Amino acid sequence: MADNLQSSSDDSYSEFEGFNENDVQIARENESRVQRELQHVIDHESDIDVSDESGDESGESDDEYLSSLTAEWTDDLGDIQLPLFTERTGVNHGLDPGAKPVDYFFKYLPPSFFDTLAEETNRYATQKGPDPKWTPNNAEEMRAFVALNIIIGVRQLLRLENYWSTDERFGDPYVSSILTKTRFMKINQYIHLRDTSNAPGRNDPNYDPLFKVRNMIDLILPKLREVYKPGQNLSVDEGMIGFKGRVHFRQHMPAKPTKWGIKVWQICESESGYCCGFEVHTGKKRDGTRQFSLGFDVVWSLSEAYHNQNRHLYFDRFFLVSNTCRTFRTCEYVCMWYDYGKPKGNSR
Repeated sequence: MADNLQSSSDDSYSEFEGFNENDVQIARENESRVQRELQHVIDHESDIDVSDESGDESGESDDEYLSSLTAEWTDDLGDIQLPLFTERTGVNHGLDPGAKPVDYFFKYLPPSFFDTLAEETNRYATQKGPDPKWTPNNAEEMRAFVALNIIIGVRQLLRLENYWSTDERFGDPYVSSILTKTRFMKINQYIHLRDTSNAPGRNDPNYDPLFKVRNMIDLILPKLREVYKPGQNLSVDEGMIGFKGRVHFRQHMPAKPTKWGIKVWQICESESGYCCGFEVHTGKKRDGTRQFSLGFDVVWSLSEAYHNQNRHLYFDRFFLVSNTCRTFRTCEYVCMWYDYGKPKGNSR
């Protein structure tokens, strides 16, 4: 074979007669050498940072597990047979073609939600004591308030007060025509989703850091899975909701575009980016227990609704521990993770 390679330098190619044992041995040695060299130049850090979650890994390390997956030379070649993906996909809202945009919105937050929102906001305003500038609101006004918040999020001005400016260069006549600035600010002062007088204290075993919004989260999560059925490829990653208020689980990540905020784990359809589910990261569990690690628990809980459906699951190396892919094989997944910007995979 060496002679064949030598002759390729002049245009007189001889017929390839196959590899001999010496060629295979040389290839194996080269593969081992390249693998060793890569370990010295690759940065093993993930781009995900969780400041209050450390030291909870168990079992063999990531590097040990990745080393166990290193490809070996073999004479046994064959096609990889993956089970077919047969789940129904696409929209599942049941609306007529002439439905209005608000009808789609109500698929996620139904009208009854705004009844609760008005009731709890009025309750909280009463609990805070007499306010001569407050008048009880209703579901219709709460829908208007939520709509304006969506508009404000889309058309962002430098200051909130600018939306009601009489200067046509800065104001938004549509926003000011729906609610006055005084009324908007007053609703914003008292808006509540639950009766906080019943909230368990921090020392209570039933304490929930998300108590104030738990009913909204529990309402939206199943709707995300009902209204749209994702395709075969799903991705698990982190997101950040910009926030500088007072919550103990607020994160500070100076290297990220959103430096202060609330971390949210998400599972999304890879092709469209549609969010199929999420979890708000509130820090360590109160009892300090985890099944394997933070990364494993996040992937497991977010993907649980899609187990045993022959799906492809993508995630960052942060979520990869020795148990991740091994356990997910039993749930009919093909796992793919991104390591150093290059995709790698571990079959079901």
